[in-house]
Amino acid sequence: MAIGSAGKAAGKQMSCTSSAGSSTCLLWGINSKTISSGVVATVALTLSSTTHNTSSSIQLVNGVASFPGIALTVAASGFQLGATTTAGSFSATSNPFMVSATGMKLAFVQPPVDVAQGMTETVQVAVEDASSNILNSDNMTSITLTVPACSATVTIGTATVVGGVAMFNYKFYAVAALNLTASSSNAGSDSSSVFNVTANPDLLFADGFDGCRP
Repeated sequence: MAIGSAGKAAGKQMSCTSSAGSSTCLLWGINSKTISSGVVATVALTLSSTTHNTSSSIQLVNGVASFPGIALTVAASGFQLGATTTAGSFSATSNPFMVSATGMKLAFVQPPVDVAQGMTETVQVAVEDASSNILNSDNMTSITLTVPACSATVTIGTATVVGGVAMFNYKFYAVAALNLTASSSNAGSDSSSVFNVTANPDLLFADGFDGCRP
């Protein structure tokens, strides 16, 4: 995660990067040379979200301030790293990022039900903690919904959760017994119960002219 370039003040600039639980901030002069060690500046790193704040100050060493061992124990989205320095009135701020909860998992909170061909099926998938509580602070997890069909795995859609829940709307056309799988990169996967797509006598050319579609 890169915080990126900061504003300029008195011919100085600052940028910060963060990964694997540590952050490093670099302060350099107008000729792209790093600022010397000592009392030139102290860099303060602040972690913030809508409800949590913590900060730490580190003295520059050869223009670099390192913040090792950063531990985030609260699961939430919208965290940002902010860096300020006494060398001038300027700062650097990261893009928002999410801290995943321990034991995060997906769950169908509105599972699929039997539906007639061509009628809209609405499904909701939530990101939950280990105690099956919906993570309402999560607005970043991306969930992909798939179905086994056509001798393959067909992707129905991908959605980003809002308040920990993603909604999918889809029309099925193949008369079959199906089940859906929801998956994400940070919360694993979950499979729905089996539901039936039943024949709809009012629907003409239900399968269209495609080779196969669920």
